Amino acid sequence: MFSPQEPSRPVPPPIPALEEIRSIILTNLIGATSAELDRAALNGILSGLEGKIELVSAPVAPLSRTSAPLINKTAVYDNDYGYLRVDRVSAGLAKEFDSTFANLRIGGELEGLILDLRFAKGVDYSEAASLVDRFLKKEKKLLKVGARTIWSTAKRNAISVPVAVLVNSKTVGSAEALAALMRRSNVGLLIGADTAGGVSQFREFTLSNGQRLRVATGPLLFGEGEVLVGGAVQPDIEIDVAVEDELAYLDNAYRILPDDLST
Repeated sequence: MFSPQEPSRPVPPPIPALEEIRSIILTNLIGATSAELDRAALNGILSGLEGKIELVSAPVAPLSRTSAPLINKTAVYDNDYGYLRVDRVSAGLAKEFDSTFANLRIGGELEGLILDLRFAKGVDYSEAASLVDRFLKKEKKLLKVGARTIWSTAKRNAISVPVAVLVNSKTVGSAEALAALMRRSNVGLLIGADTAGGVSQFREFTLSNGQRLRVATGPLLFGEGEVLVGGAVQPDIEIDVAVEDELAYLDNAYRILPDDLST
């Protein structure tokens, strides 16, 4: 008897040489300049390797997001449940969280908090640990970043409300570390889909123009040395939702999608 053979997979075409593409564009595209092409190529590299590399202190506007808020949406539902959507886990997030959370509590103590990390990104793991520290009463080893070990601090005013953490396949880098730390510290319940798998140690390189490039160089160590298998964080409660549908909902929660229309 013959066992059935698996169908052969198509072989992807070879990647064209970047210099060849560059030469053709500069020679033939109307108005194309070398500087413009370099900018487009760099933006493409940063986008394609998002979560694995990051350009820091970039003075060029298209490559810098420092002016955008780190928390881009807040709400209180049913007068008792706070909601925070994080854009990126970068320097200053913990302090921004402090003021935002205080504003959410103006109407009274909250019964719970939703921390939305869907589509959040970043490579600042120290800031992820700083935010988690707000919820911890005792000293605890959180992360080892390079030669530095980051601990939580003992305190009496730790936040004690139940937390639901929303994640998806576009939760990247230090946003993934934040989600993992929330669960490891028994602070939050993770809901959604597996994260992107971009949790890594980073090394910083100073460039000739003064900017700094952060590059993933190895696994990030949690607690006593635990490494995330595959680099991804798995949710406690899995919800299968297409990324496109999540984006559409975040853009307009009240929009009626075409599939929902009845004749």
